Amino acid sequence: MRIGRMHPVANWLRCQGDDYTHSMDQVLGFRDQAMALDPSASGLPPAAIQWFWTEQLPQLLRQPHYRRQAEQHLDSLKLKSTDLGEMIERIAGQLLNDQAETDQQITQLLAVLEASNA
Repeated sequence: MRIGRMHPVANWLRCQGDDYTHSMDQVLGFRDQAMALDPSASGLPPAAIQWFWTEQLPQLLRQPHYRRQAEQHLDSLKLKSTDLGEMIERIAGQLLNDQAETDQQITQLLAVLEASNA
């Protein structure tokens, strides 16, 4: 019996033993191909990422165990996106207000400078 682990491409997906072994074998194969072309290659091979999203994940999602995990991860990503949006709005919103006030002062000062030349 093999031990389940987190997927080597998608660390949010806990794989059952055989699925993990298959995934790791595929990723290592892509790594070996990448290193044959470029011995200095490092990191997760782009081909492994492509394979995961286009081939393996659609197959895994047919199983309820993996579908639940994907749905939970999707919910987490949505919450993270909302939180990031709120943080950006707080930071950028204040900066936009500061910029608008600065632009208003520029307009006022230009008007006074131009009027004083007349």
